[in-house]
Amino acid sequence: MASSHAYTAAPQHGGRPPARPATLRAAAALFALAALAGIGSLVVALTGGRELLRGLIDEVIKRELGGSADAASLGETLIAAALDDAYSTLTARTSIMAFVGVTFLFFGAFVWARRNWARIAVIPFALIGLGIWLLDLTDDVPTILRFLDGVGVAATVAALVLMWLGPSNRAVRARKEGRN
Repeated sequence: MASSHAYTAAPQHGGRPPARPATLRAAAALFALAALAGIGSLVVALTGGRELLRGLIDEVIKRELGGSADAASLGETLIAAALDDAYSTLTARTSIMAFVGVTFLFFGAFVWARRNWARIAVIPFALIGLGIWLLDLTDDVPTILRFLDGVGVAATVAALVLMWLGPSNRAVRARKEGRN
């Protein structure tokens, strides 16, 4: 009587580990892109944030007051206080984005290595990043930061979806079962 294992197909990869699926490669690359968006936001905020916010504050004042007043009529002390407050908020948000970016680089490397725990552990950081990026997208921020926020949101959502698709799951399972 023949064993049921006698008809099992030989591995198709000829002893080599199977290639990483495109879904996992793309997820890791998108996490890196989101990381660059987060870190880039902090760089922009620290190098030119005050100047970018000054123009934005003038626009907000004109919009809120119906164009009847300019920044100079409100007094330089009030404008300076608003600028300090806005800059403090901006640097706090971008610092969180940069931290999330660094965690994306860390976990992205393990997602690339087909580690299931990394796919699970990155989710809370992704939610934090998405929350901050979406908050920034709905707030008055400089255009360059709005662009980086959009990149961060799109890359993070796409990476989260790709790392859980069927080919990714099969690759993680194969690594876990020792088939590399």
